[in-house]
Amino acid sequence: MTLAELSQTLGWSISRTSRIENGLATVSDVELAHYMAYLGSTLAETLELVRFRQGRDRGYWLSPHGLRLEDSLNSLAFHEASAIATLHYQPLVVPGLLQTEDYARAMISRETWRTSDNIEECVQARMYRQRVVTRGRHEFYVHEQALRLQVGNPRLMQEQLLKLVLLADLQDVHVRIVPLAAGERSVFGNSFGLFEYDSGRPLLSLPNFATTVFIEDPEHVDPFVLLTPSIEQVALDTRQSQELLAAIALDYERAVDDQRT
Repeated sequence: MTLAELSQTLGWSISRTSRIENGLATVSDVELAHYMAYLGSTLAETLELVRFRQGRDRGYWLSPHGLRLEDSLNSLAFHEASAIATLHYQPLVVPGLLQTEDYARAMISRETWRTSDNIEECVQARMYRQRVVTRGRHEFYVHEQALRLQVGNPRLMQEQLLKLVLLADLQDVHVRIVPLAAGERSVFGNSFGLFEYDSGRPLLSLPNFATTVFIEDPEHVDPFVLLTPSIEQVALDTRQSQELLAAIALDYERAVDDQRT
């Protein structure tokens, strides 16, 4: 892979990639995870380098600044970057890869153990992770209740819904809404993600409040693979989903106007 090819894949300038590879510029942990994934490194190699960069358990720090994010987030960034296709089901909130910066900040701020600086680091890491949406195939199943559950104020939600409408127009991004009208048929449990690769087994991710669990064992992954057609059957198609997204965005716009009057 040439420097130009790698830079284009990462969304960096050639000069920045060159400076990083020559030790003249720094990267965040999430950027490092993306870099290693695109070079074909393993997750174990990537996390070892992240820990080395952070100087964990070594009695010294190689770099006293930059992101200090949990391994599960670095693992998630790595898996997202190396997958050729992903599927996400989210019943309560907008998926992280589709969130606006303000929505992400509002959700991350709920993690009360974080400092204000760490909150901003996590927000920027989430925004950087979203670069993978323009590569590979991505299927998002979002429950309608996640869109109607107001995070922050109506203006924030209106901007979030408009972002979803725009992202749904991307060629390999499919945003499908699981409608409230489906009743109990729209209930599929907690959120999960599935990652597919050129080689190897599918990977299951189960996000929790403070971390994410990754599972490769087919015995545990297969039930979620088999659940996907049921979600697909209940979800609106892409056109219907876009229409509903636009309608909910309009509802929030009216709420914004009501606040002004």
